[in-house]
Amino acid sequence: VTIPHKIAAREFVDHLDEEAVRIGAINTVVNRDGELAGYNTDGRGAVMALCRHLDPAGRPVALIGAGGAARAIGYALKAAGARVTIFNRSAARGRQLARDLEVGFRPLGEFEAARCRVLINTTPVGMTPRVGRMPVEIAGLPASAVVMDIVYNPLETELLRQARRRGCTVVSGVSMFVFQGALQFELWTGHRAPVAVMRQAVLDVLRHPATYPEGLS
Repeated sequence: VTIPHKIAAREFVDHLDEEAVRIGAINTVVNRDGELAGYNTDGRGAVMALCRHLDPAGRPVALIGAGGAARAIGYALKAAGARVTIFNRSAARGRQLARDLEVGFRPLGEFEAARCRVLINTTPVGMTPRVGRMPVEIAGLPASAVVMDIVYNPLETELLRQARRRGCTVVSGVSMFVFQGALQFELWTGHRAPVAVMRQAVLDVLRHPATYPEGLS
């Protein structure tokens, strides 16, 4: 299940797992003996991608955005023990999400790169075709910071490019995409997902789009 159907799809399943209830959206439907169960693997996929580089437990995380992706990722980060602060252009929307998740909120204009240790962009800013845009300015961001962008087209967004130039550890949207897909695979099949094979398949499609006109659908 993908955008724009993740919220509406809840109405067409028989059961929702706790995470899907809290997030308010599903991206996975599993048929279990004729009954449909809804799950959301987006947030856990993002945390799995992040955990390849650091353990978020106890760490402050700046989460840019307050949409559906931010809700899923914020929920999973909090469950993993991170200290999450949401930064969003719309204060009303950002505060509401922060209340729902019981995390912090600051207006986007108050983001201070120099004080950031983990930065995650959950907005579409920087996505093809507007590849030169930045969700926040990162002048002063320390080289010890970890920067993650859930956008996977282009493979390296302007945010990640600038963060890499500053010496930061960067996590591309491909990692989240692959790990959330791996969780889906395991829900559907009951078997461990071939993560390396899945990652290579995604990279092949993104690097050679003319060869795969159907894209990642």
